[in-house]
Amino acid sequence: MQQKEKKKNQISIDLSLRVYPLDAVFGACYRLIDRFFVYLDQPEKGKLSVTITPKNPDEHSNLREIAGGFSNDLLHQVLRLRIGKKTGAVRDMIVGRALLSADPSAEYAQPFVDKESEMVKDLDSQAYDDKNTNKQDVFGHDYLDDPLGIAVPWEEKFADTETKVDPEQESFLSEKGKFTHE
Repeated sequence: MQQKEKKKNQISIDLSLRVYPLDAVFGACYRLIDRFFVYLDQPEKGKLSVTITPKNPDEHSNLREIAGGFSNDLLHQVLRLRIGKKTGAVRDMIVGRALLSADPSAEYAQPFVDKESEMVKDLDSQAYDDKNTNKQDVFGHDYLDDPLGIAVPWEEKFADTETKVDPEQESFLSEKGKFTHE
């Protein structure tokens, strides 16, 4: 990574695409576009030049600090991409399980994940063994149980109760012709 000042209030950073993936460079540039103009150029194969110019030069006069912040963001983006690659299968499995568990018609549906993964095999053996072949999850909770009555419609829940109306409100509303109580 090489930094050089091109013009006043402008800095250029030369990057090697072997070290910094293009997606990481785009991510770091995107984080700057609210305060800076960012220009990308490919001076030669395998190299990328990032030129940063402040939108408001009075607020951002320290170009070395701007370049240092960009370099830190660039490393952050590279790390984020690497972690995403390593944990992508687990993330997809968790999202797949969550989506499938939300569908009551898919009682025993297997998730859309890589079945060769050891982690998936371990989780599948816990979730789909002979003890848990009913509508219960691994912890023994039945998703159709409703002990608090949350899923009961309002009309069914309060069908037997009478509506009590404040006499003052009843007389006021009946005078206006908007309310009649039988």
